[in-house]
Amino acid sequence: MKHALWLITLVVFTLLGDRLGGSLLNRFVNNSQFRYSRLYKGEAKAQIAFLGNSRGLSFCEPYVQQITGRTSFNLSYNAMPMDLGYTLFRDYLERNPAPKKLIIEVSMCGLPNKELILIFGCYAPFSKSLSDLITAHDAKIGIAGQLINLIRYNGEVFQRTLYYLNRSDDNWLANRTISPGMIEGLALQKPYRFAFASEDILLNLVKTVKLAQQKGIEVKLVLNPYLPAFAKDKIKQLQPWKDKITAATGLPVADYSSAIQGNEFFTDYQHLNLNGSLKYLSLLKKDAVFE
Repeated sequence: MKHALWLITLVVFTLLGDRLGGSLLNRFVNNSQFRYSRLYKGEAKAQIAFLGNSRGLSFCEPYVQQITGRTSFNLSYNAMPMDLGYTLFRDYLERNPAPKKLIIEVSMCGLPNKELILIFGCYAPFSKSLSDLITAHDAKIGIAGQLINLIRYNGEVFQRTLYYLNRSDDNWLANRTISPGMIEGLALQKPYRFAFASEDILLNLVKTVKLAQQKGIEVKLVLNPYLPAFAKDKIKQLQPWKDKITAATGLPVADYSSAIQGNEFFTDYQHLNLNGSLKYLSLLKKDAVFE
């Protein structure tokens, strides 16, 4: 009987500690200036919204406002898959005024990323849609997160909420240039083939486009720049991939994959640096992409 009482006491205090700890960490998430915290607080009002993976971070928000005079909000995240992008954009529209334009960087329509979706659990308390997405990818993790709150705060995404508690989250671009060694190593890189890992990826792109259009939001699909030599020598099967996107969405893909010449504008094969972002956004302005 004594052992049973100790066991019950341990369980009660464990659950109580979990609930108190989860509540405290949830406050950090809610008070953060991290982009998704602002999204779920309804503090992400903007005229232009961006969606993409790490390449979508090339839409440097301070430069967007400087060049266009319009406010922006970037939903992009490193290696973001399209199903997570759709879920976050839907949540964005439910909690914030609709933007005038949505610009999607379509290289996010490649691979799934279950691992990233699972570590977005710290935002699951704010969104049934996100919670359902997590559970759909891993029922054990989804259910465990509902029973044991602290599980949700174990990952990179929560760490970023802490990093951005008292600082702005509007620029993730590096102010460095691709190294000579990386340029020399390009010849050893395998071809980069554009393909859809599954039809669900394309379906989620279509759902995102349709949702935006139903809200009266103009949608633009773009493919951001790659290092010139990488775009020329390594990219394969791009045109059929773009054609499939256009057939599914009814929208052309504005292809800027080779638009920025000069290694000095890149940090690696696939990402612009700050100077590259400014040059690229100026080009988009010239082409009336923001209009």
